[in-house]
Amino acid sequence: MIKGDNNRKYLSPLPQKIEKLETMGVDRLFVTEFDKKFASAHQLILYKILL
Repeated sequence: MIKGDNNRKYLSPLPQKIEKLETMGVDRLFVTEFDKKFASAHQLILYKILL
């Protein structure tokens, strides 16, 4: 963090993220709802779901 920098934006809206990723050459993006069920899922299950 930069001392005195009050213009911090750590989160951005999904459309803005998608646009930024497209400019970086990303051609596929998977978006999921991060809820308690998703957060508590075992990493191997998440791996199978996402890939």
